[in-house]
Amino acid sequence: MLLVDASGSVAGDELAAAVLTASALVQRMRPGDELGVVAFWSTAVVLRPLSADPRIDVVVDRLCDLRGGGTTDLELALRTAAAQIARSRAADRQVLLLSDGVATESPDPVSAAAALARIPARLQVLALSAEEEAMTSCAALAAAGGGRVAALHRPSQAPAAVRELLG
Repeated sequence: MLLVDASGSVAGDELAAAVLTASALVQRMRPGDELGVVAFWSTAVVLRPLSADPRIDVVVDRLCDLRGGGTTDLELALRTAAAQIARSRAADRQVLLLSDGVATESPDPVSAAAALARIPARLQVLALSAEEEAMTSCAALAAAGGGRVAALHRPSQAPAAVRELLG
């Protein structure tokens, strides 16, 4: 499950890095892989419900149409991802969050991250900002979700960051 932050705090280069990375991951789908994609800001929009359907061109186009704006409701985004991934039949359920991790309009995203671990699903986080607050928040979310965090501050970091988290 891909969870892409499209809030105002990641508008510009950060959102471009997230969209390029998410699009590349979508292109790597193998037959039988399940994929869901959610974009979020003050709301959460399911760009692709969790499915093994191999058609991915529409979701790549929708990712490329994202424009950063608004506040960040990380808790809503994580709850939306949990509702999607709970339906998965996969033995290894993972949510890959591409975000700066800074919740500007959100109750408690750490509790929502911990709820993912109880599904069970692992929350892996690609941190889109090098700011200390962002890295700390991303690390806390990943830890609560039973996953890890990797830096994605430039598109050129994407291959190594994805390998680090997903193998």
